[in-house]
Amino acid sequence: MLVALKRIFKRSLMPHIYNNFLITKDSRELRKLVSFYNIRFNYTDYKLKPGEAWQICRSATRLNADLWKSINPKTEEEVNLFYKITLFYIFESTYVWMDSEHRRFLKKILRHVKGKVLDYGGGIGRVALFLSTAGLEAYYTDVPGITKDFAEFLFKGSKVRVLNQLDPEVKFDTIVCREVIEHVLNPEAVLKDVAGRLNKGGNLIITNLDCQGPTEDSPMHFKVNIDYEGILNSVGIYRVTSEKWLWQKADSRYS
Repeated sequence: MLVALKRIFKRSLMPHIYNNFLITKDSRELRKLVSFYNIRFNYTDYKLKPGEAWQICRSATRLNADLWKSINPKTEEEVNLFYKITLFYIFESTYVWMDSEHRRFLKKILRHVKGKVLDYGGGIGRVALFLSTAGLEAYYTDVPGITKDFAEFLFKGSKVRVLNQLDPEVKFDTIVCREVIEHVLNPEAVLKDVAGRLNKGGNLIITNLDCQGPTEDSPMHFKVNIDYEGILNSVGIYRVTSEKWLWQKADSRYS
């Protein structure tokens, strides 16, 4: 009986201990988010505090989902408007990047990243910032809005280059398209656009090609209902390892 009570007591404390550990571990991330928020909205006497930001981070996935459902975007313009105006995405993304799983993924892709790298649809810019810190020539692009503004805020002092428009003549040795394809209405167009920007022998790192569509906590996800492998193969991009997210442009006709 005593052992059982100890276990229950320990489990009841774990969320509190874990959350406090995260706040301590990632306090720099929260401070950056708080600083951007207060500057963006010009607060002096009504400033957001780290503890409040942490609570919003924990609720941001639900808030973002509720906002999407309220707006209910149907067209590409409406989808882009959602990402332009949503304030919750910077909180959700900050919370997500505190998860060690995402940091492990960055370390994993580092082995396959080379040359001039584009973070395509980069959100709050964590991929570009990580790769730049690792010594790579990193570029970032995304749709205009609060999320992109936050990314540019995080890039201050770094060597990440922000591209507001993509020059069709400029190509890259690596393109990272992480958690992007499931957010667009026309994934085939995105795949062809990415393919056209990749140099011969270049690597494409792309996730969620098998996304099955919206879920309760991610209603903004669209089903990737296309023959993505056939589309990529048709423009000279092939899977070269067992990693389903790693592809390479091998045919010189498309470079």
